[in-house]
Amino acid sequence: MAVSAPRASMLHHSVVNAALQLRRAAIWRMASPEKQQGGLSHGRRIQESTRLLSTSGLKAQSPSSSSPSSSSAEKIPSKHRLFYRELLPPIFKVLAYSTAVYFSLHLAWTLLDRDEQRAAQAKEIQGLEEEARAAAANVKRTLESKGEQAKEQSKSKSWWNKLTGR
Repeated sequence: MAVSAPRASMLHHSVVNAALQLRRAAIWRMASPEKQQGGLSHGRRIQESTRLLSTSGLKAQSPSSSSPSSSSAEKIPSKHRLFYRELLPPIFKVLAYSTAVYFSLHLAWTLLDRDEQRAAQAKEIQGLEEEARAAAANVKRTLESKGEQAKEQSKSKSWWNKLTGR
């Protein structure tokens, strides 16, 4: 059975496309061994490779989907995209947690500092009030003593007292 030229080129294109995708997948897996250890088991990798073989384009492609990047299931993510896809979410979580911890500690420090400032101010105010009371009592005693002395001096200095001898 003879295959027409356009159909043969499409078939050849799909086989080459499938082989390239398998090679990219193998290179990607070899380049990232940490994904193999924590990610897929040996059996799961075999299942995935057989799935790629069976669905990767060994069937003849339709003319509308002739480009190799037409379906998203066949795409292999780039290392750059995988790096950021795996790295950024944990970084954002750490950033969010650290920001929350920082602001909560800052709030606690502010509240404790406010309480300490209030206690220091209350102690200072109490000391100043005691000092003011002592000064007022001292002034009152001084005025009383000077008032008595002034009365005595005013009695002795009056002209009548001098004439009468009192």
